[in-house]
Amino acid sequence: TGLVSTFINNGTVRKTAGTDVTSVGAFIVNGGVVEVSAGALAFGQSYTQILSGSLNVRVGGITPTVAFDRYSVAQGATLSGTLNITQVGGYEPELDDTFEIMTFSSRSGTFAVVEGGAIGNGKRFEVLYGPTNVLLKVVPD
Repeated sequence: TGLVSTFINNGTVRKTAGTDVTSVGAFIVNGGVVEVSAGALAFGQSYTQILSGSLNVRVGGITPTVAFDRYSVAQGATLSGTLNITQVGGYEPELDDTFEIMTFSSRSGTFAVVEGGAIGNGKRFEVLYGPTNVLLKVVPD
């Protein structure tokens, strides 16, 4: 019929199976938690995160194999709420390492709160907002 649903998340949406990309075709309004525990998550429409929402991103692994959560949005992303960054597997990134955690066709807003930005050993993640992506870059603390 050409109609696309809107999914309003006030709980937890977690991708848990497979290392590939899982696609969600609905317009997404996130007021809860969105996270990936394997692979990547693609939103086929727009993604809106309201102030109560959280997007979780894990960066880690065992060097030289580094994995990080990735989210892609086919249309626009409206960002607010919290970005939670977690290091896993004992991984410690080097200065100037960059991780593209989110892509979209356009963006409005930024995350209101960033948790987990401190890496230790004089480093932290800086969140860089581009017109079509969000990057985490390792910078001096």
